[in-house]
This record gives sequence, C-alpha cells and structure tokens, in this order.
Amino acid sequence: HHLREELLNLVNVETGEPAVLDVVRSDSFYTRRADDTLPDMWVVWNSERPVEAVYSPRTGLIVRRQTHWRSGDHPTDGFLLAAGPDIEEGVEFGPLDAQDVGPTVAALVDIELPEAVGRRVALPRALKQ
Repeated sequence: HHLREELLNLVNVETGEPAVLDVVRSDSFYTRRADDTLPDMWVVWNSERPVEAVYSPRTGLIVRRQTHWRSGDHPTDGFLLAAGPDIEEGVEFGPLDAQDVGPTVAALVDIELPEAVGRRVALPRALKQ
C-alpha cells in the first residue's frame, strides 16, 4: 500500500503530470501460488510523453535519459498472429485473453494443458478442400 502511494506521487518533470497512472497488484487478477513467477504488482506508466525525469517530495529528483530505442513499456492490448494449414487466412478472431493463448495454441497441435488457467478459443478454420 505504501509503495503504491509513493509511485502514484511521482510527477513527470517535463509535463508536470503524474508519471504513474496506476499500480495494480497481480493478485487482484490472478490466483497466486508460492511458486509462480508473476511480479507482485504492475506499474501503469503515463505514456502520453516520455518519462525521463520524475520528482516527488519523498524521492526528490530522479533523472534517467533514454539511451535505447526500446522503452520496455508494453501496450495494454497486444495481438496474436496465427498461421497454419487449418487456420483461415486474413481472418480476425477478436479479443483473446492472454491466459487463453496457451490452451488455444496447444489445442491446435492436439495437446491438452490440464493445469492451464485459460480456456481454448476456437479460431476460424480454413475449409478443407
């Protein structure tokens, strides 16, 4: 709780806007196990502008200029490309939860994932000639 508050207090020095929009605990979305590899929380950065310097009364000024083209930031929505003899070409199959990717891909190659959290999603199939 305390760390969340401190992160939410960070201000993007360049814009004066909050640098962090939200801090989300992973256990609010996933059932945690002692041996899982999930992070305890995710920081949702304000990505309207680059964040190279932040300030808060507790941390003071922190400056870290980007030296690489890749920020490490991830969009909230991703995409999945699938190709194969039984998958119809050029068809969008709509939203897919990240936890459904494993069971869906496994089903395409006739593998069961009994411990998987997600579910198999039916992809548009090509018509057999």
